[in-house]
Amino acid sequence: MIGERSFKKSSSLLKRMKVKEVMIKNYPKIYLNDPIDKVIQILTKVPESSLPVVDKKNRIIGEIDQHELLLLDVGKAEFGHEEFNLKRIKTLFKKSKKKVADFINQYDLIVSPEDDVLDVAKKMYEEDISTLPVVKENKVVGIITDILILKKYKAIRDKD
Repeated sequence: MIGERSFKKSSSLLKRMKVKEVMIKNYPKIYLNDPIDKVIQILTKVPESSLPVVDKKNRIIGEIDQHELLLLDVGKAEFGHEEFNLKRIKTLFKKSKKKVADFINQYDLIVSPEDDVLDVAKKMYEEDISTLPVVKENKVVGIITDILILKKYKAIRDKD
């Protein structure tokens, strides 16, 4: 089958490809003491569903995830059964003085720029993760997303 051969060839190319060839190096920085309304502004303008939280030396602290922000109990309590949308969330956080530190999650996985893209894609699939920080010498040097990997895979397939 031609399709199967093409898939194996594309997968082989992904296997040899390193994270540093796919990752985003310039991503919005989020810091522990940033106000949540600032983070919401950032997360609504980027395709990533979560972003790393770093300290002033660009070391990983954790992540902030838009899904968690959307499901806040405080938001549900504030608006009851009314429509709970982004505009209302922004209003809620402008009223509150919460910071990123109040919502941070710890990363269970991080990747290196030298990791194989295919291995990272498998980890992301198995753990149901869409965004991972890329860390070198304890500093975040970029992020990699499932969409970036998919786009790279598609570009390889289109060349075949």
